[in-house]
Amino acid sequence: MAAVLICAQFGALSAAGKSGSVSDFISQAKAGPAAEAARPAPANADAVKDYARAFVSGQEKVFSGLYHTCGYGSEAELVRAINEQGAAARSVLEMISGEKYELSILVPEKHRDSVAKKGFLNWHQTGTSSTDDGSTSIRIKGESLFTLRSIEEYKGTDPSFRPKYGFLNARPGQVLKPHMVDELLRYGEDNFIFKTDRVRDRTTFTIGDSLTEALIKPYPYPPADWNHLFIPFAPAENRTLMVPPLVPGSKRHPVPVFQPLRLKYSSEEALGNYKFWFDPDQYHSPTGNCFFGSCYIELQYWGPVDLDDVEILEFHGTPPSGAFLAELTRRGIAIRDGRGGGK
Repeated sequence: MAAVLICAQFGALSAAGKSGSVSDFISQAKAGPAAEAARPAPANADAVKDYARAFVSGQEKVFSGLYHTCGYGSEAELVRAINEQGAAARSVLEMISGEKYELSILVPEKHRDSVAKKGFLNWHQTGTSSTDDGSTSIRIKGESLFTLRSIEEYKGTDPSFRPKYGFLNARPGQVLKPHMVDELLRYGEDNFIFKTDRVRDRTTFTIGDSLTEALIKPYPYPPADWNHLFIPFAPAENRTLMVPPLVPGSKRHPVPVFQPLRLKYSSEEALGNYKFWFDPDQYHSPTGNCFFGSCYIELQYWGPVDLDDVEILEFHGTPPSGAFLAELTRRGIAIRDGRGGGK
């Protein structure tokens, strides 16, 4: 089998998915990021998916050693604090622990034919983005930082490996969290909802917008705090960290999310002129929840994702029709009318 990418974080990654020691990566990182030549791309989509799984597994090895920096020594401590906070916090915990959520990605409806033929593409593959001016510098800088790689290392990865951005949304009927599609429709009218088991082990998350968070300041390399990297989605204990910012009325900044429950964000001391990004008086959802940087769980899907991974299409503009509708029907993808709020 053709060689897959070589990454300092995992050593020589074989097509079988074996990885090197993360401690080796940490040691190398302390010595400074290595500027390596571009690596050969994986031979096919399955190889890229295997690489993505190994990447997320490596992130978990690093993240597990940083969990305590969130202000709680363990998930058990955080769960106790959530339960003590009251009924609203417990309801959000039940939603997260009971997986009463949806893994979503928004795409403009004008790209339906492309989605059907090519799957979901990231900015590196299309050359366009709603958050960039056409230059690679900002996004590559942010993504390389949170993947624990140098910019040169990250440039050597296959573009199809790099993240496709989405968000965690409440299932219809979950009333304690706003239906986030309503606030994010600027990214596209079509909300594709993935089959969790198809993408779980290739998904990471951040609390709020990762690009803004990554660029607030030059974080230590390797990371020193829990919010310095893309967090693996699959471990249930990691997902518990989603609860505090999703509780109605919670605010990310200043430090107390709400009392007595709080998470520590290491970026707070570095906000400076960026503080307006997180001002709850300027960024509020229609439900009264702070939106930008809080009450929004960004998801990153690594490796190829396509209609095989989709369970539901929730449309907020024109209903699907013609060849696209036929393709959805052929694949058994449910269709949901979201024009009334998706509920």
